Amino acid sequence: MTRSHPETPLRLQTRLSASGVVARTAAYLQYAAVLLPRRRLETRVFAYQRGFWMASDGRLKGLLRAAGAAALLCTAAGAATKAPEPQELLRRVAAGPTGAYEGRMEVIRWYGKKTRAEEARVYFDPPNRYRWEFLAPDGRPERLVVSDGSKEHVYLPREKRVLEGDAVKSSPKPSGPDEDIELLLRNYRVASLGEGTRAGRKVWGLEISPLAAGKPSQRMWIDQETSAVLESRLFREKGSFTVLSRLSHFTPRPDIDDELFTLSIPTGSVVSEHGLDPDYLSLEELRRAAGGKVTFPRDLPAGFVFESADFFEVGRGTVRQARYTDGLAVVSVFQTARPVRLPKDAILEPAGPMRPGELGLTSSGRFMRFQRGRTFYTLIGDVSQDLLEQLAARLK
Repeated sequence: MTRSHPETPLRLQTRLSASGVVARTAAYLQYAAVLLPRRRLETRVFAYQRGFWMASDGRLKGLLRAAGAAALLCTAAGAATKAPEPQELLRRVAAGPTGAYEGRMEVIRWYGKKTRAEEARVYFDPPNRYRWEFLAPDGRPERLVVSDGSKEHVYLPREKRVLEGDAVKSSPKPSGPDEDIELLLRNYRVASLGEGTRAGRKVWGLEISPLAAGKPSQRMWIDQETSAVLESRLFREKGSFTVLSRLSHFTPRPDIDDELFTLSIPTGSVVSEHGLDPDYLSLEELRRAAGGKVTFPRDLPAGFVFESADFFEVGRGTVRQARYTDGLAVVSVFQTARPVRLPKDAILEPAGPMRPGELGLTSSGRFMRFQRGRTFYTLIGDVSQDLLEQLAARLK
């Protein structure tokens, strides 16, 4: 259950970036702690994109059953005559695409004064088989992420390495679908943006806006035939642009080849576990498993409630994590015995691109830290600094 991270900062960041490229309903933000020179234990924070998927899209994945079969009747004829209600569109996004497809994905991220762009060929077969071929600027495959629905492999050609672990969304979530949709609608308003065209296909637009200040908003354009999200735009507070994720090419593939979702490991490759599969513990389970004093509350201001906990070992110390969600946004709170070293501009660089069809946040985010007694706390989330301070006040 515990995980140790003995790598150097550079190698560990490479691991997280390689594994973190697998995600988009868009913040499982996780510490990667390392023992640096002079035997000083310092902790670096990396945004782990897998968790954003699992904490938001994964959390909403089960809404198919909650919504009922009638809510998922998305025939082309029906879509052409009447726009679905906003909550119906939300449920379709949560349920995921209704059929297999292939496409070309473009993702552009803005964090601080920096920009990051990535491009990938994508293949998806519901409910959970995927293949993402991330491309270098000249079009060569730079890394490959393949899942058969239960196991995931990340292949790094230049390093001749394969990282393996559980597939995204393969771990059960602690909350039920009814609770998840109720929580989201308690904290956000959803509105229709009408009809449009993306990647040469007819789409419906959906806007998700927060009821409380300091949270991001999102606009999505959903394919009328398959319910796949063909474009998503994420905005921070005050309308500042954060992420553009879109499928520039999209083709349904009902006869998609099964071999796409199996990785033939090249001869001479080094295979290792990526060790990044999160646990979803209750607070009581965290107390029993990690020991020590656990002081995480059940809820935080602005509609955030406790979702799950995790912990891992760093040298001789234990890092405890609690995840809080408002139904869409995720804020992680970490307890450590020593202070952590964080970026100077208070914005974390994203670890990897978002997947098409996700509902959620970017892996970049703001953070803050404080000390209470002998315990150090670090909060990370894609919310405003003012809101992080409100959340921290509840912990002090």
